[in-house]
Amino acid sequence: MQAFRAGDVGGACEIYRALLERDPEHPDALHHYGIALNRQGRKQQAIRMMRRSLRVRDDQASVHLNLGRIHFSLKQVDEALPHVRRAAELAPDDADIAILLGRCLILRNGLTPAIEALLRAAAARPDDVELQIRLADAHDKRGDFEDALSWYEMALARDPGNVRARKAYVLLLRRLNRSADALRELERDPQGLHGDVELRQALAALYEESGRRDEAIAGYRKVLETAPRHPLAVGSLVRLEESSLLGDLPARAESIFLDPASSDFDRVFLGYALGKHFDREGQYERAFGWFSRANEIQARADAYPEETIAAFVSAQIGTYTSGFLESRRMPAGSEPQPIFIVGMPRSGTTLVEQILASHSQVAGGGEINYFVGRFGVGAGPRTEWPHEAGTRTRSEWQEIREQYLGLLARFAAGRPRVTDKMPFNFLHLGTINLMFPEARIIWCRRNALDNGLSCFMENLTDAFSFSTGFPRIAHYFAQHERLMRHWQSLMPESLLAVQYESLVEDLESEVGRLLEFAGLAAEPACVRFHTNARAISTPSNWQVRQPIYRTSCGRWRNYEPYLREFASDLRARGIAC
Repeated sequence: MQAFRAGDVGGACEIYRALLERDPEHPDALHHYGIALNRQGRKQQAIRMMRRSLRVRDDQASVHLNLGRIHFSLKQVDEALPHVRRAAELAPDDADIAILLGRCLILRNGLTPAIEALLRAAAARPDDVELQIRLADAHDKRGDFEDALSWYEMALARDPGNVRARKAYVLLLRRLNRSADALRELERDPQGLHGDVELRQALAALYEESGRRDEAIAGYRKVLETAPRHPLAVGSLVRLEESSLLGDLPARAESIFLDPASSDFDRVFLGYALGKHFDREGQYERAFGWFSRANEIQARADAYPEETIAAFVSAQIGTYTSGFLESRRMPAGSEPQPIFIVGMPRSGTTLVEQILASHSQVAGGGEINYFVGRFGVGAGPRTEWPHEAGTRTRSEWQEIREQYLGLLARFAAGRPRVTDKMPFNFLHLGTINLMFPEARIIWCRRNALDNGLSCFMENLTDAFSFSTGFPRIAHYFAQHERLMRHWQSLMPESLLAVQYESLVEDLESEVGRLLEFAGLAAEPACVRFHTNARAISTPSNWQVRQPIYRTSCGRWRNYEPYLREFASDLRARGIAC
């Protein structure tokens, strides 16, 4: 051991070999010889020595731990896990064992036992920043976002300059639609970005979401100083900056798109950005070509499960009948009170929210991913919903209600109403009406051709890429209409349909209708919605920061040659266009 501690690993190996010649089954010698071999990079031999040690004595926690570490370093998690579990049985209070057990379980999706193990370690090591970050990561992966934020905050309180914690914290805040909080964190110490390109990109994007256009452009330019071919920065500038100031950026975006080394994610982002650029220039043929290329990549990655979606809509209609709701509907009365804004994406939901969030009694919550996150979008891992809705007890519904209200309270800032403009909440209005019978629901509608084209022109990754092709869009639009008509028949007093074109043509009257429906007094700020500086993280960010304009109405005519089949498909499905 003295030779090993002195750094003479080779000398230590010679000593252990001599000991084992005299006593081949000496468990400590086998263990320490394995440690020395591992230090030399001879991992397979190290594994053999430690296994021999355990055959002699299986109750050595340190041997199980070190053997688990070697397997883990070789990415052999399945081989590591039994040894780390055995070590934890033998030494339940050992923080090192608990940490490794948690790391193994995270990789095997055993998130709950992983968190339990890491919490044991954290109790023994309250100052361990790396451990706090691991706990935050695990909570984030499990969907316990508030706990994840708390652990990141704890880590940053102990180590304010920790780039990993700061990056994860900021990116999680952005995912939770808390752009203002994320921006405050980055602006707290802008020099602390330490040249991290991803954080600088996030800062520029947050400026964009906050309507600070010049700062966003400067931020993206700053990213390019370090990474001239950063796809997100290049694409953001191509989409955002005046054409006369772009220089070679459109050509650079095309070059990155065509580079075989570029990821599909980056190519999709750049394809949509180039489409936006050429649309702005009035070069509609080139624009449609780029939108099509981006959507083709997306469509290859994500199948659209047409039959599953139709079956999900049918199941919602079959489950949520008037009798079902009347027998289960909870008493009215919640604080804060939600206002749900639903509809097809790109149907005017952001505009309606911006109008309402400009009222002194309303806070804008943005797209809150609660009901969709919990009950799904009709395909994927949560297809058991809504069939299991009938088995939920009143206390379970109450628990879900309280969780959601706790989420709303984060956005309320003392205001009694909070908007939730997640468009795909239209899938769950039965559940929503059951728990919040007092809630106002606003259904945003738009000309189907304009709406479908706008979906095709945006990088919408939600709901299994229904927007990546016009046949998909037509099918999804029809299912959306079918379900919304059902909700309209069940809750006519709670649901108001708002037509985008009517809002554009007669803003003051439509705003008055919205406020009356929501039980709000008229306020001039709602008509001057474009002066509201709140952060907006959806594609309509810039549109709702301008006075109302009509150029989005009838936009489909610019692309009419490409939309003829789409129009025929819509009409065949009974949708006027």
